Parts: sequence; C-alpha cells; structure tokens
Amino acid sequence: MNRLSRVVLGAVVVSCPVLALGVGASSTAEAQIPESFSNLQVLPADTSRAVLVGVMRNYASSLGVGCDHCHVGDDVATFEDFDFASDDKEAKRVARSMMRMVEVINGDLLPASGRDAATLLEVGCATCHHGVSRPEPLRAILMTAFEEGGVDAVIVRYQELREQYYGRASYDFGRATLSSVAELVARAHRDFEATERLLVYNIGLYPDWDYHYFLVGVLRSQLGNMEGAREALEKAVELDPDSSRNRDALARIRRQ
Repeated sequence: MNRLSRVVLGAVVVSCPVLALGVGASSTAEAQIPESFSNLQVLPADTSRAVLVGVMRNYASSLGVGCDHCHVGDDVATFEDFDFASDDKEAKRVARSMMRMVEVINGDLLPASGRDAATLLEVGCATCHHGVSRPEPLRAILMTAFEEGGVDAVIVRYQELREQYYGRASYDFGRATLSSVAELVARAHRDFEATERLLVYNIGLYPDWDYHYFLVGVLRSQLGNMEGAREALEKAVELDPDSSRNRDALARIRRQ
C-alpha cells in the first residue's frame, strides 16, 4: 500500500466508520457498486467496496458534489446507469491529479519542513475546497461579477452565496471582504460610485465597524462631498474614538 493509500484510507476508516461501511445508501444503489474495481490508478487495486465508498463520500462531502460530478451517469438515486470505470469526465481525471498532489504534500513537502511529524497537520480535499467544487476566494468571485455586470451583479452574487453558505467555511463573509472588493473596484476600474455603493452596502451588514465609515468618509472627501464625508467620519470616531486615523481624517475635513 502506497503512502497516499495509508493516509487516505486510514483516515476514512478510522474517523468515518459509518461512511466506510456504506451505511445510508439505498440497497438498490449499493447493488450497483461493484465488489472489485477495474480502473483504480491511484488507490490500491484491491481496495474493498466498503473502503472505497467511504473515500468517495469523503471527497463528495469535501467538494459539495454528488457521485455524478466525477462519474458517468445520471440516476444518482440508484446508480443503475453509472459507468464507474469510465474516465470520460474531466473531473475524474483532475481528481487523480489532486490525489497525487496530496500525496506529495503530505508525504514529502510537510516532512521536509523539519517539524515534528506528530504535530504536522496533513492536508486533504476539505483543506482547500471547504464544501465547494471550485475553491475560489469570494473576493475573486465578486470581482468577476463586477467585470461582467457591474455593482448590481456583485451585490446579487454576494447575497446568493451568503444565503447558501453563510455559517460554513466555504467563503469568507467577514466584514473585510466587501470593503476589499470596493477598494479593488476603485483602484482597478476607477468606478467610485460603485465603490461607495459597496461600502454603504457593507455598512448595512456590519454597522459597528469604524473602518467602513472611515473609507466612505475618505472617498466622499475625494469626490467633493464634504458634508457626507464629515458625517461618515464622525460616525467612525463615535465607534472608535481612540483611533488616530479616524480623528485625523475628521480634523482635516473640518478644516476645509
């Protein structure tokens, strides 16, 4: 058994015994999964059905997908039309590359760090994917939305993802994400109206963070809206009166 097999199969069998036994699948679906496998290229050829089911469910859970993401077939309830041996789907071929990548990271790169092997945290699918098939940072997704549809598209996409994934580790919905997108929109696209809309929208989500108001105040001052800048900076100072950044910015506005 190679290094990857020991890490992946051992982790699944020890930590996920229910999944490894295939409990939860319908008897009809279980019957469609072969007892032995003809096209295992990374895992050992003699991997049992119970263990392979556990491994596959671990992958599916980590990526938030179903069996049809990698395997050819449509009837995910019964697997009756599935061709598990087929390599026709790109996702299956990519999965093998990812498995080998994990082997190199855990087997070679992490030990080469010189740290105590007992304290090393090995990586797995969930380390990057966190329940989504494409582990793309939220900021990158929102910038793509802006480039395709402007600020309205950003807000719609953010709301969709927040409704679906908030409370999970899939995306960073923290208070800094939208403000960083707003700053990128300002720098890369010089669209200051969109920048202000994103900042104000983010204030609605996180009304107690002074930095949002500071950014709005600075932006409005640069756009010549001195009254709006003063109001935003006064709120920033109210929320964090000890911040010299907020106080200095407000003082500059008041002198103008």
